[in-house]
Amino acid sequence: MYKALEAYCQQHSITVDEWMSDSGSGLNYKRKQFNHLMEMIELGQVRRLIIAHRDRLVRFGYEYFEAFCQRHHTEVVVMNGENLSPEQE
Repeated sequence: MYKALEAYCQQHSITVDEWMSDSGSGLNYKRKQFNHLMEMIELGQVRRLIIAHRDRLVRFGYEYFEAFCQRHHTEVVVMNGENLSPEQE
């Protein structure tokens, strides 16, 4: 998965400051990295978040997550997904 995200960032001239990944379901909101990400967004430490697929981050409530990011001035970019299907991820 990192390779597809890396390629996407290179194609769009995006410099990545930090890579994060979590193991587990998008239904589990107790994932360590997910909660760390939420805290960083809340503290204004994330300007742009790039994800491969919406449902891998949060299975339900993506619109709430997106609104949360907007309120904290974080742009959410969902990678096109043409090169990586959810099954391949």
